[in-house]
Amino acid sequence: VNSTDQIARIDATAAGIGGIDSIVIDLQSTMGELRKSIGNTQSGATDRLHGINLLNLDVRSFNGTGLFNVYILNSTTDIITASGTMGVTIGSSELALGVKPQSLTSLNNTNSFIASLFDKTAVSGAPDANKIGLLIQHTLADGTADTTNVVGASDAIDPIVVDFFSFGFINDGLENDERVANQIIRFELEETGDNTSTFAGSLEYTMVNQLNILNNATYTGISPIANDPTFIVIEDLDDEEAPRINYNDLGADGVATPVADQEEAPSHSGIVSFDADTYKTADTVTITLEDLDLNVDSDLIDIFTTVITTADENQDAIGTGNSTSGGYSITLSTGEELGRLLDVTFDDQRWQTPNIACTLTGAAATDSGLGATGFTLVETGPATGVFTGDFQIPNQWCRAGATAPVTATGLDIEVNYVDFRDASGEI
Repeated sequence: VNSTDQIARIDATAAGIGGIDSIVIDLQSTMGELRKSIGNTQSGATDRLHGINLLNLDVRSFNGTGLFNVYILNSTTDIITASGTMGVTIGSSELALGVKPQSLTSLNNTNSFIASLFDKTAVSGAPDANKIGLLIQHTLADGTADTTNVVGASDAIDPIVVDFFSFGFINDGLENDERVANQIIRFELEETGDNTSTFAGSLEYTMVNQLNILNNATYTGISPIANDPTFIVIEDLDDEEAPRINYNDLGADGVATPVADQEEAPSHSGIVSFDADTYKTADTVTITLEDLDLNVDSDLIDIFTTVITTADENQDAIGTGNSTSGGYSITLSTGEELGRLLDVTFDDQRWQTPNIACTLTGAAATDSGLGATGFTLVETGPATGVFTGDFQIPNQWCRAGATAPVTATGLDIEVNYVDFRDASGEI
């Protein structure tokens, strides 16, 4: 295993294997070390990880077709003994079943693994001191056992990768040590032309926000091994924390020298504004939000919509809402609800469709709240980080708990944006 890229390179030429469908790897580590890397996502955990654990697999050098099963092994003794045989009593838990040779698999879907991983009893779980290993099994496309070599005996070098990724936060995620983004990204750079000796690629990242931080698709959609890989940034990464690319340069003297370069991935402070100081009834209000951190996909125009589900704590706010409307029922100690991005208030009360009998007339009867107006924030271009949306000032408005509307004329209007990561990486 190379220390720079953490890629295992296996020489199977002397193994004399035939008709073998599996490989066992002794990780020479312990359950205790694994628990330091993988977050406990169980709801009752005292240090619960609000997020996701993933298995990153790339065994294309073994076999580029068919499917693979991956298991974590544990034993009170070495997984592979000094004589090269398997240990006597070995426990196992499934990590991934029927996945492609190159795949990124959520471990949150295998709750039995998470439950057993954090069970330290000797009967149903594994104490911290237990040794761990991996079992990687090749199967055919229909899931039946493979009868051919999982590793070709003629292959002198088979590079493989098996990583545990974790993303999310513990407690409130307000402190740096409460934010989790364990990942390693590998480049498969392509030569720019025949005999140029110049290899190029690109790297892109997604900055987390309150709308995507607990969305599994945010993490399962990254490409950790490619010529244009993607990765996750969960806070401002600058100075010594900046993303760094490392390369082992084999010099003319036969000595490998690490060469590196880094580029900052900073977070940015957002700015939100109206297009005028005052408005009258039926005027069109344009809101502009500028924050490069919300440019989630630089190839697409990002769009953020308003929560319209009633009785949702984020009703009539731009966001995802709570669990009843596809969002998160998590309130941070700052009082912020995850899933709330932006809202509009009259006299410091959010502009909402009333949940009690409060009869509005005229245009307000239709546009009774921000969501009812169809208000949406749309990015002005694929990678601008500038978003705009508009609505009309209503003629009437219902205060919270009131059964009769009041005129909107003369009210203070305010737009509020929750900047999940400002230039200092704070909420």
